[in-house]
Amino acid sequence: MKLIVQSTEEIEKIIEHFYQFPLKIKKFADYELLKKVHSLIKNKEHLTIDGLNKIVGLKAKHNRGISPKL
Repeated sequence: MKLIVQSTEEIEKIIEHFYQFPLKIKKFADYELLKKVHSLIKNKEHLTIDGLNKIVGLKAKHNRGISPKL
């Protein structure tokens, strides 16, 4: 199954859903990354080079889980 999200409002609904019904598997790490990216976008940090680099760095971690260093 593939979910396509087209707005920040849709992302907020997903975040709220998993806040109410937390994931208990490896995908929880990806959910945490999604929340971080959403926060960067909501705060308009994605409009700066530094903010965009943060998002790219978070994307690199997607589907891998979070390392103990993070």
